[in-house]
Amino acid sequence: MGTLRRRHDEFVDVLLPRLEEVVTLLGDGALRQGTDNDLISLREANARLRTLSRQLSNLVGDLPPLPK
Repeated sequence: MGTLRRRHDEFVDVLLPRLEEVVTLLGDGALRQGTDNDLISLREANARLRTLSRQLSNLVGDLPPLPK
């Protein structure tokens, strides 16, 4: 268990400064704006994919059954 604990501590020691950096950046409005733009882009892409999946489903539904 001691080795696992040391690995955990090393992981936290490496990760914590990175998390603090992210928290600092999140306080910056420019980063938040970029995140908002990314979210809008993802939602638009999701809507396009849903439309395509509906069209594909309709197309596949109209196909005759495969011959056996």
